[in-house]
Amino acid sequence: MDVYFFMLEAVPCENNPESEYLGGAFVNCWVKAETMENAFDEVVKYLEIQDWEFVRIEDEYITERERYLDKPESLECYDEACEYGASGIFYTYPIEDAPEN
Repeated sequence: MDVYFFMLEAVPCENNPESEYLGGAFVNCWVKAETMENAFDEVVKYLEIQDWEFVRIEDEYITERERYLDKPESLECYDEACEYGASGIFYTYPIEDAPEN
């Protein structure tokens, strides 16, 4: 299995307490899966477990551990994805910085 990287945008679900003060997040996700499609399905599930809703993909690709050797936080997420199937980092922004729909 490969590890896939996704950079995406998400918003907190209504039942997520963070929805009171967060407008959304850009999320870096690492997922271990057989195909890009399977990895994307797992990303959506991962977000749902965290009470976040997928908005759009910014970037996606197959990745390797060597890419993160000088980036400790990303390396930790890569290794967690290898061990547990998925991991991510949420870069949140406040409601006032959320794009208007």
